[in-house]
Amino acid sequence: MTDETKAASGEKEMSFLEHLEELRKVVINSLIVLVVTSSACWFFSGWVMDQLVKPIGGAVFIGPAEAFTVRLKIAVVLGALASLPVIFFFLWKFVVPGLLHRERTALTPLALFSTVFFYGGAAFSYFMLVPVMMKILIGFGTTSVQPMISVNSYLSLVMQICLAMGLLFQFPLVVAALTWMGFLSPEWLKRKWRYAVVIIFIIGAVVTPGDGPSQLVVAFPIVGLYFLSILVSMIIRRRKEGEAAAEGEET
Repeated sequence: MTDETKAASGEKEMSFLEHLEELRKVVINSLIVLVVTSSACWFFSGWVMDQLVKPIGGAVFIGPAEAFTVRLKIAVVLGALASLPVIFFFLWKFVVPGLLHRERTALTPLALFSTVFFYGGAAFSYFMLVPVMMKILIGFGTTSVQPMISVNSYLSLVMQICLAMGLLFQFPLVVAALTWMGFLSPEWLKRKWRYAVVIIFIIGAVVTPGDGPSQLVVAFPIVGLYFLSILVSMIIRRRKEGEAAAEGEET
């Protein structure tokens, strides 16, 4: 924030220790929200665990405390997902005093879409990708080798897949940020789309068992996100050009 902006808004500059104190409050408040939401989600963790194992028809636990540990993990993960908007709000309140109006305008939709895209990627992986992958992986068994899947190992795999897809679904936002900073252009993205498709299919092979159907389930949505990123890049650049022209007229 510039000195003129601070003077106009009546804010005073905070010291380094005051910033640390504000950051400490953000961390503590975020942990409190996480604990509260995770505690509330504990009461639904058993039902959620039953829903999670439906794609494989059921699971077993091979240690006395494994079922409890899995339910605890589920409660914490659900609590984190539920508290994510609140935690983002705390972080936003901490960061926004140091931002200019233009930066606030750019970051607000970016933060909202980032949350929505992450939820969308996690939901897509669970409802679309996980059933396909589990069906294919279990199909490698034989009449003499039947699956007896540990609920802990299954949950870890599902969480890894959901996290990976949630992060991959951030791709349009990364492109939007790089376009805004001038590192990318829609023309460059259009020229490189063939290379991008190849790389996306390689990523699909890495995050899946490598079989055709599950690789396609991963790759096709990401290819769609790539072309969506081209459209986002065009919109961002057009907006920047409009702002630059408006600033030129004012000057």
